[in-house]
Amino acid sequence: MAQRCTVTTINDMVDSLVKSANEDKAEYHEKLSVLRQYVLKHNLPSNTSEEDLGEKGYSLRATVWKTLMGVGKIDVGEYESLVLKGPSREHLRIREDALRTFRHDSEFQTRVPEDKLVRVLSAFVHWSERTSFHYRGGMNCLCAPFLYVMSEPEAFFCFRTLISKYVPQYAKYDKAIDASGANLGCRILSNCLRHIEPDLFHYLERHGLADATLYAFPAVSTLGANVPPLAEILRLWDVQLGFGAHMNILFTLARLCISKDEIMASTKPMQVVNSLIGPRRYENGQENNAEIIIAKAIAIAKQLPEDFYWQLCEHTQHSISMPRIPV
Repeated sequence: MAQRCTVTTINDMVDSLVKSANEDKAEYHEKLSVLRQYVLKHNLPSNTSEEDLGEKGYSLRATVWKTLMGVGKIDVGEYESLVLKGPSREHLRIREDALRTFRHDSEFQTRVPEDKLVRVLSAFVHWSERTSFHYRGGMNCLCAPFLYVMSEPEAFFCFRTLISKYVPQYAKYDKAIDASGANLGCRILSNCLRHIEPDLFHYLERHGLADATLYAFPAVSTLGANVPPLAEILRLWDVQLGFGAHMNILFTLARLCISKDEIMASTKPMQVVNSLIGPRRYENGQENNAEIIIAKAIAIAKQLPEDFYWQLCEHTQHSISMPRIPV
C-alpha cells in the first residue's frame, strides 16, 4: 500500500527541480525521475483540508501535476483573451458534455461549476483553430480532473499540454490508419489481453468482444477519467502524468485481469465489463482500488513482449500501424 507523502517533502523536491531546470538538464531529468518514483510510491493528499495546501493556498496535487507535465508560468492574460472570444463553434456540444460530467459526484459538482468547465473547453477550441487538434467527445472528462485540483487558468494550460504533448493522437483522426489514437489504443489493449490472459480474451471473443473498442473505448479515450470514483481517478492520474498516458491501457487491463473470474462466470460479460471500466461503477458503489490497480499494471508491463510495449508507449503521441484484431 502506498504511503502518504508530506507537503514539505514534495515542495522541497519541486523547488529543487525548478532551480535545476535552467542550469543542468541531466540533473533536472534525474530529479524529475526521483519525483516520479516518489509519487508512484506515495499517495498525494486529497487537498480538501488546510494541511494539504501550500503557503499560497494551492493544492499539493496541482503543484505536482504541473511539475510532472512541465507546465511552468501560467499566462493568465492569454487564457482570459481566449475566454473573451465567447462561445466557440462547439458550444452546444461542450455544454451537453459539461452537463453530464461527474454528475453523480456532489463534491465535484460543488467545486467545479458547469460554466467553469465550459469556459476552459471553449478556450481550448479557440486555441486549437490554427492547429490539427479538434474537440472530441470525452474531452470534458479529460479536463475535469484539472479543474478539480487547480485554478481555472492552470487547468486550461495543463489540459492543453495533456492534449498536445501526452495524447496528441487521441485528438486527431489519423488518415493513415482510418481511426483515432484511442481506437488504436483499444486494438493494442486487445493484443495485450490475448497475450497475458488468453482464457479471458477467448471468452470475450466467444461473446463477440475480441475488439476492445466495443467495450473499452470510453475508458481509453478519457484516460480512465470516466471510471469513478474520483479519488481513484486522481491517484491513477498521478502515475499517468508522471510516466505517460500509455499507463491507462495498463490500468484498464489490470481492472479486467483482477476481475477475470467474475467476467468469465457471467453469461453477459459485456455488462460485467461495463460495471468495471465504465460510469456504471457509480451504481455499484465501487471503492478506491487505485493501489491494487497500479501494482497489477506494473506486473502486466513486465509480462509484455518488447514490441507490444513499444506500441503501447508510442501510440498516444505518434502515428503507428494499426495492429490487427487478435484471432
